[in-house]
Amino acid sequence: MSLGRNIFFSMNCDAAAEAVGGYERIDGSLIPILDALERNPYGFPRVESDWFAARYIVTKPFEGAPALVWLFYIEPTGDVVIEHVEEYEDY
Repeated sequence: MSLGRNIFFSMNCDAAAEAVGGYERIDGSLIPILDALERNPYGFPRVESDWFAARYIVTKPFEGAPALVWLFYIEPTGDVVIEHVEEYEDY
């Protein structure tokens, strides 16, 4: 069942992904959560400040990729835009 929700990577995320080894190294860490992200992105934790609001995903180390934190937002259309990724050092 398709919910009509798309998942995109922003240009900011593209640059951040390169800094941690490129999508080839890290995108496998998202495989276990893509279904949940498509079905209910509102279920992921949210952080807010006076300057921004974002939801986040923390992934475990996976096939050579370190633990990562991925920041995303949900567009009014319901589509998900993954905005940033970086190593999660508290894992």
